[in-house]
Amino acid sequence: MQILGFYIGGHDSNVALCSSDGRVKYYKLERIIQSKHKKGDLDWVKKVCVENEFIPDFVCFSDGNRNGLGICNEGAMWEECLPLSPFPKAKTYCIDHHYAHILSAFPIVSGNVDYGVCVDGRGDHQYKCSVIELPFSINECRMAYGNKEDAYCLMFNEIGKMMHLSGGELDFAGKIMGAHAYGTVDKEYLLELEDYAKEHGVKESLNLGFRGSDITDLCDAKSSTFYDWLATYHKWIEYRICELFGAHVDAGSVVVYSGGGAQNTVINNSLSKRFNVIIPPHCYDGGLSLGCIKFLALLLKKEIVLEHFPFCHSDEDLGYASDSTIEKVAELLSEGKIVGWCQGRSEIGPRALGHRSILMNPAIESAKDILNKRVKKREYWRPFAASVLRNDIEEIIGESIDLKYMLHAVQVLPGFAESLKGVIHVDGSCRLQTVDDVEELHSFYELITRFKQKTGVNAILNTSYNIAGMPIACSIEDVEAAFGQLDLDALCVGNRLMVRK
Repeated sequence: MQILGFYIGGHDSNVALCSSDGRVKYYKLERIIQSKHKKGDLDWVKKVCVENEFIPDFVCFSDGNRNGLGICNEGAMWEECLPLSPFPKAKTYCIDHHYAHILSAFPIVSGNVDYGVCVDGRGDHQYKCSVIELPFSINECRMAYGNKEDAYCLMFNEIGKMMHLSGGELDFAGKIMGAHAYGTVDKEYLLELEDYAKEHGVKESLNLGFRGSDITDLCDAKSSTFYDWLATYHKWIEYRICELFGAHVDAGSVVVYSGGGAQNTVINNSLSKRFNVIIPPHCYDGGLSLGCIKFLALLLKKEIVLEHFPFCHSDEDLGYASDSTIEKVAELLSEGKIVGWCQGRSEIGPRALGHRSILMNPAIESAKDILNKRVKKREYWRPFAASVLRNDIEEIIGESIDLKYMLHAVQVLPGFAESLKGVIHVDGSCRLQTVDDVEELHSFYELITRFKQKTGVNAILNTSYNIAGMPIACSIEDVEAAFGQLDLDALCVGNRLMVRK
């Protein structure tokens, strides 16, 4: 029994293959061809199958008629449909877009899930927010709540357009997430926003002026007043999403949270303080094929496993650094060098988690400005993340929590203001990744340990290994091509270290 899941919607196309032994292979088109947010087609899906000598017995996709492949009836989570032309003998199902987002969390779900919540740009039938009860029980699951009006993700896209940000609008929300921290929340305006939205709707909330100015004019000026407005608007969206959970999720229940909105690390941290949330690192559309595979596994009562998660792209294994190479890289970092660090297979999702990373000493005060200007070529306000040893997290933030997927922006204790000044944002927060000494992260764990021994700094600045406007590098050819364009001091690929003079 072989099963195929895929999503070729409007962007971020991906395919998952599950063989008879239950092992899953995952492919994302943008990584393979190095073109960001690339849209595929059925020919690409078939090509992946042919290259793997894979003939599916069952097929599941999520399309929402974006490509004319079909859509579930409104309110239905799944339904059987006619076979697709490339796979005429396979029994075929389509599932709801938001449902696929929620089911995609299966690699990090270990028990019962009471609810799935999805906040997304555009789900099937134009739903923007959904709450699904018992999502992992396909005969009992149901949509408990659906909202077509509150386009929280799309509002940030609109702000990005008004700010005239560079790049594609799919990335605007992530860029804006760092900018709001430069402003101060206006509590009176929060109340005005709430009243205005009740009367006119969330879509029209950007039409409400701020301190006598038109929002469009503010975005162009990018003054301190603009950042105050942005901070307030971001806080209002945070409240709205927390209210969504509070109104539809029972206290103490286990909740999978997914969709594009779940990439907002600030809101994620606020939610995690009130609810028991599980957020997959691939919460964007790049994880939808995994949700499709999980649906078929539930339907067929088949055990499946995505090995080495989250380092599970079916790409080239670059190998791992030896102890002597790790020691050399730690020395370079302690000297203030910027180092590319590429190990094993690449990680799933948009965050670098230690296999396709650019690293730097976080104690260098100007680290953010150096990287933004010299390497990443991006907006000055955007902060960077830090990777820390799992056992050190409580010392840094005052509580022992697992942050292995870099999905939360947490407040750092004042005592680390000096040693982590290159990664602490203007509001005192930092997007942290906790690193355990597990097989796939052993070399990275050892690197952080050696760096700590040399410098006394118990974290390393970690950002994704990619050229501006490009996806994370995948193969050895991609990694080396990017090194030719990135202004790095050194690159460690597996156990091979290249140092520029």
